[in-house]
Amino acid sequence: MKIDTIAADESFTNVDLGVRRLKLNTEVRGVGPLSKRGFYLAFQDIGACIAIVSVRVYYKKCPAMVRNLASFSEAVTGADSSSLVEVRGECVGHSEERDTPKMYCSAEGEWLVPIGKCVCSAGYEEQRDSCMGHSFGMGTGFAMGAGIRTGAALAPSFLTMECVAQRSHPSAPSSSGWY
Repeated sequence: MKIDTIAADESFTNVDLGVRRLKLNTEVRGVGPLSKRGFYLAFQDIGACIAIVSVRVYYKKCPAMVRNLASFSEAVTGADSSSLVEVRGECVGHSEERDTPKMYCSAEGEWLVPIGKCVCSAGYEEQRDSCMGHSFGMGTGFAMGAGIRTGAALAPSFLTMECVAQRSHPSAPSSSGWY
């Protein structure tokens, strides 16, 4: 498939060569969308007094990122300047879908319009785009600065968790009836 024929807009003269003035023609062509994996570029010079100085071939993509506890892999942008490519996110470890996480990759390689999200599973809390588990033992954080106590001593027949508000914690209730 032939894309285009490109003619020189600027040409060299003897004066240009004498003063070492280089005139460059810059042409930009878009190719796509592609239907197969890969493509060939070919150039044919049929006698014009021009030379190809350089050719730059590139594509744009949106980088991998984590947003709303969903991981989005890098995505190649659409072929048109106004196209948006929908990308579905995967929930990070120890999180679950609340609404299907999606974002759109713009033609400029920027992520747009986050939709949906993931939430941390029970026993985990959000910390810097990930879900971290609560540590077991006194001084760890559930609501009101509660600590966690586990063990057969609380219920010998099966493992249980008991949250205990620490009196020394600033958000613990001041009532002496809390244990």
